[in-house]
Amino acid sequence: MRFCPHSRKCGAPHFPGWGYTKIRDALWGLKHDIARSTVASILEEAGIEPAPERSRNRTWKQFLESHWGSLYACDFFTVETLGAFGAVRYLVFFVMELKTQKVHFAGVRIAPNDAWMKQMARNLLDCCRGFLRNATHLIHDRDPLFSKAWRSTLGDEGVKCIPIPRRSPNCNPHAERFVRSIRNGCLNHFVILGERHLRHLLGEYVVHYNTERFHQGFGGQLITEQDEPGNDNGVSDVVRRRERLGGVLNFYHRNAA
Repeated sequence: MRFCPHSRKCGAPHFPGWGYTKIRDALWGLKHDIARSTVASILEEAGIEPAPERSRNRTWKQFLESHWGSLYACDFFTVETLGAFGAVRYLVFFVMELKTQKVHFAGVRIAPNDAWMKQMARNLLDCCRGFLRNATHLIHDRDPLFSKAWRSTLGDEGVKCIPIPRRSPNCNPHAERFVRSIRNGCLNHFVILGERHLRHLLGEYVVHYNTERFHQGFGGQLITEQDEPGNDNGVSDVVRRRERLGGVLNFYHRNAA
């Protein structure tokens, strides 16, 4: 009896609640006549706990895999800009859909407060255009800005907040990796002149990230494919470059012939 060797990649279930009898019945459906006691022996030999313990002791990775289709993450990062009287620090609030790694900048503010955070939550939950309208779980750290009132606003719309343990950024790795990407790929190349300039940089980068950047996590593919103009299904031999921010961000592509 063999299982799919790519099951961990393709999201195959790990049977968190399946007992010996249910596994035996599923195997019968696959034309494998096997006793319940044999299933128990195989699981014990593989170090897999019985169903009750398995359900109680789920790992963080198993939680992510089971909620992958509607799981989102959010975080803040700080950016210093040059103001009229010196440096000004802004906090940038962003949200990421983990399945696609598509990113949305929710807001920029010098000193976010609870009222502003609740308004950001309402914007994200808008039934037509809200980035979190299809979310069921949202991962975040334990920053005081993620207050009880903010969590309640999300919870009232069916989004369960999942705070990660303290000092454990590895529990929110995709968001942490995005912060490094935008700093190295964009923000570190500029002297940022105020909030308007910062918003322009963020807007250009998120379009590039979501539609023009090739992602190693997706096998070197784009998050969102773009339709290029053309008259037929052929591809031109001419390689074109689309640049943003004066050439800091570049996208090379071929138009349809």
